[in-house]
Amino acid sequence: MSKLHSLKGGLASYEFSGAAKMLHRSEDIIEQLRLGAFAKSGEQINELFQILDQLKKYFQDYFSK
Repeated sequence: MSKLHSLKGGLASYEFSGAAKMLHRSEDIIEQLRLGAFAKSGEQINELFQILDQLKKYFQDYFSK
């Protein structure tokens, strides 16, 4: 979890705030899963994969400029 947090902080410091927000949501989901805050279902895992897809598109768009 600390690596995800470090990546989020690094992205925010380089003004990739959109990506940092997505990673923050990922942190929240992973923490809630870890704590058992909700039943482990495919819904949270699907949301994590959606965030990964969004991050991929975010950086593809950024670096294609």
